Amino acid sequence: MVLAVFFATLLVFAGSFAGSRLPQFGLLIGVELCLLLIAVFARSFTAGTLFVLAELVAGSLGHLFVFPGGVPIRMAFFAIALVATCVRMLQSKEDRILVRKILLRPEVLCLALVVLYGVIRGLLSQPLRLVVGDANAYGFFLLLPTFLLAFKDVTARERAIPVILGATSATAFLTLILLFLFTHPTPEPMLRMLYKWVRDFGLGEITRAPGGFYRVFFQAHIWNFIVYLCSAALILRSSKQRWLWIPAVLSVSVVFISFSRTFWLSAAIAMAVGVAIVLIRRETRPVFFRYLFTAILLSVLGLGLPFALTRSVSSAAFARAGALGGEAAIDSRFNLLPVMTGAIREHPLLGWGFGKSLTYVTKDPRLLAYFPDGNYTTTAFEWGWLDFWLKMGIAGIAVFAMLVILLLIRLWKTFSDPNKSWMSLALSLSVIGVAIAHTFSPWLNHPLGIGLLLLAYSFCLRTDALGDKAAL
Repeated sequence: MVLAVFFATLLVFAGSFAGSRLPQFGLLIGVELCLLLIAVFARSFTAGTLFVLAELVAGSLGHLFVFPGGVPIRMAFFAIALVATCVRMLQSKEDRILVRKILLRPEVLCLALVVLYGVIRGLLSQPLRLVVGDANAYGFFLLLPTFLLAFKDVTARERAIPVILGATSATAFLTLILLFLFTHPTPEPMLRMLYKWVRDFGLGEITRAPGGFYRVFFQAHIWNFIVYLCSAALILRSSKQRWLWIPAVLSVSVVFISFSRTFWLSAAIAMAVGVAIVLIRRETRPVFFRYLFTAILLSVLGLGLPFALTRSVSSAAFARAGALGGEAAIDSRFNLLPVMTGAIREHPLLGWGFGKSLTYVTKDPRLLAYFPDGNYTTTAFEWGWLDFWLKMGIAGIAVFAMLVILLLIRLWKTFSDPNKSWMSLALSLSVIGVAIAHTFSPWLNHPLGIGLLLLAYSFCLRTDALGDKAAL
């Protein structure tokens, strides 16, 4: 199944690129994908949800195909999934009972209330368009019932793993191809077409680095980051899963190629936590050295792949890792920090609500093209945990922290089951890694990070027969 998802995702990438040259062709493919998703949901609810998951994992901002009116394909998939979920619940009393019990849990109610509060408070003082544009990503939480119903049994959960691995492998393969083309003699018109596609269709960014190296960064690399954190645990989970080395090594390589210091730092901390957990837990301690060796070898192989493609990576990597100032991105981020903390101090308890805009000095050349004086005004911010506080008040940061901690506590409790210990470790490191990364960049308030929370929450779910009882 991994290979099927891998090649299917590459075909979608190729179709999106073709659509960037022939818009009518891209529109046709987008419509066909939506019709295919409807047909898949009609045949199997779990398969339809896996389809949605694959788009989320590989699609970055979800704009690989855009319909008239600026509607991205992710929004179309979201609407189809919601309708399919409503139909499923209308047809099954058991599913209605299960979903109702979960949606009435304290953490889910608190999450819904704090997001609703941010919307209402924003509408009282901010323009409607800013509030909607700022809060719309949180609407992805509405797919919680979809994920709960799709992954309520172990078999369905096992099917999610190859889908994620196949989609992330395709993303990694595309990243490596782009790195090779941009660091080797390639016709300039081709490079311009590829760059325009990557930028205009929301895949990510390609920027020149010192020494002739090119940084290729996709927002979807967050899922390669997740696979990297999970990979050692998944490999040790079963001797039959040694093929996982390939997607794991690919993911490590693109986490490096992304040149995201947020990923690098978060991965280092999360992997250190993983080593500590394996050593502490009685269930995993006997294979501690195997886990440590596997994690180190994966890292070495993954780091070696970019060096095999281009020698220019070495000097660029050292320059990137050692730069704590003097770069446009990091300087802009630190320029934003005092502005955010100052705004938070004005309303530390209640927050400002969604749609709150701030102005700070940026050195990003892409933004300077639109803001020549360097004063950039936006409602989207780095420093993700501070963004919760700014928009939803102290309750916002508290509720999201509670949700992360609750997931980790419940995953910790499942370690005692030898059949679940490695999967629990994989999910724990994923949640820890993304929560750390959210400190510096906005991930948990984006569908890419929200999707991980939904998946982890669904995987934690235990249901008894007929859905009469549901607990985490």
